[in-house]
Amino acid sequence: MPEDTEFKEIDLINPETVFVNRLPDMMVVQERLFRHFKTRLFQEIRRNVQSTKDMFEISSHDEYLGHRDGCNLYGVLNIQPIKGFSLMTIEGSLLAALVDDLFGANAPPADGAPQPAEMSIMEKRIGRRLIDIMINSIDVAFRQYFTASTSVVRTEGFAALASVGDAGEPFCVMSAELTMPTGAGAISIAIPYRGMEPFREILGSPLGGLTHQDASSLWSSHVETAIDIVPIEIGFEIGAISISTSQLETLAVGDVLPLTFHRNARAMINQATLAEIAYGSVNSNYGVCFSK
Repeated sequence: MPEDTEFKEIDLINPETVFVNRLPDMMVVQERLFRHFKTRLFQEIRRNVQSTKDMFEISSHDEYLGHRDGCNLYGVLNIQPIKGFSLMTIEGSLLAALVDDLFGANAPPADGAPQPAEMSIMEKRIGRRLIDIMINSIDVAFRQYFTASTSVVRTEGFAALASVGDAGEPFCVMSAELTMPTGAGAISIAIPYRGMEPFREILGSPLGGLTHQDASSLWSSHVETAIDIVPIEIGFEIGAISISTSQLETLAVGDVLPLTFHRNARAMINQATLAEIAYGSVNSNYGVCFSK
């Protein structure tokens, strides 16, 4: 054996996990997401924005939050039924461009202009409104596949405070750069991969989620439909008596048993009490009235 042979150590107890992306092409969801977002943005502030550098990628938690210059606004989102918290990032340059545009500017800041140390109150308020618009766009983008309900957990101004997972946890990132005459900036949404993977077959279906109901869902649907026509026998109990086995054996025709009446009669299904009832004569018949 050559003396320069190198060996790679293998941890048999905690083997290295190799990440394999099994999601289908998400560009359809990406395109629907940002198209609806830009439409809603125009309806809100009557401003057209151009979308460039649209991209879908798998990135780790820390890679997504790191390497961002300037002040940014982060939103922690809960997208039901996707497990785990999602992240939304609005770059400060985009918020600054929106504010400048709303106040009548027609060009981006000059090169070398000082960068603000923190976002203004106006930028924060506009950013919070952008998060609300994105929430609605997320629900619309996934509507073809499953019913999504998105809510804001909190917003943060620093990446370290927006952390929602382990450093290496994979996230599905959909991002775009929005441009206008006063500047440009990126906006993105990062969804935990472990929350998206259970929906990979539905997301890969051209017809959406209706054709991929699992067997248990279909069975539950059939049971709910059939249970409405199942016949149920209801007994009405007005009293009860307790006797021994020997007394039961000697019972004969004509024997009289002292019956203890219930304060209220009962409607029974097997041994389960359905309701308390009142009973009496109704014309030439006996009848019952559900009282409780």
